[in-house]
Amino acid sequence: MSIVAEEVDETLFWLEMLVETDFISMEKVKPTLDETLGIVKVVSKARKNARS
Repeated sequence: MSIVAEEVDETLFWLEMLVETDFISMEKVKPTLDETLGIVKVVSKARKNARS
């Protein structure tokens, strides 16, 4: 589960980097960014439940 969290975090980083460098517009990245943030929340909750 930790590897998944790291990979999702890295994906989020690169999506933000693409927007900040004007490589792609926020309008085009927004759906993917929202989906990635949703995955972060799910994985974080799963990690917490797995530890309990």
